[in-house]
Amino acid sequence: MKRWALLLLTGFVMNGCAATNGMLAAPRGPHAYGYTLSGSNVVFSFRASDYPTVSSGTSNDLFPIGDVRINRVSVAGEFNRWSTEAMPMARAGDYWVAARPITEFESSRPFQFKFVINGRCWAEPPPNALNRALAKDGVANLMLQIDKPSPPKEVAPHAQAPVHR
Repeated sequence: MKRWALLLLTGFVMNGCAATNGMLAAPRGPHAYGYTLSGSNVVFSFRASDYPTVSSGTSNDLFPIGDVRINRVSVAGEFNRWSTEAMPMARAGDYWVAARPITEFESSRPFQFKFVINGRCWAEPPPNALNRALAKDGVANLMLQIDKPSPPKEVAPHAQAPVHR
């Protein structure tokens, strides 16, 4: 599992992040957080240093993510009924990663999601995340948007073959 996660992370790094002296460098300025599209997969990625605060999920109390010893991380969202266990992530250095086929997600609408630490702490989206969205209850989440390519349109056959005289 760890080998697979490292290979996946390597592909993620090569496709979307810059590397500096062997260290991953976060994109500069506002950007989408929490996932990237890689081939036919959605690759969820979590790095604690990108998320300054966490909440308990039951109150609006926020506390520094540095106060939490991270033992496990999972992805919870509308696509898995906000399950804190359904999509566990594998650790790969400073990152936690999980990949799912794009086909598991509808392309017709965006999905809200968050990262869950140790099954009980919810990583709060950074204020500068381009994919930050507010739920109806005012809670901030990240937004996953997948634009799958449309299937090719069928070309209607000619009603009658041309006749050459």
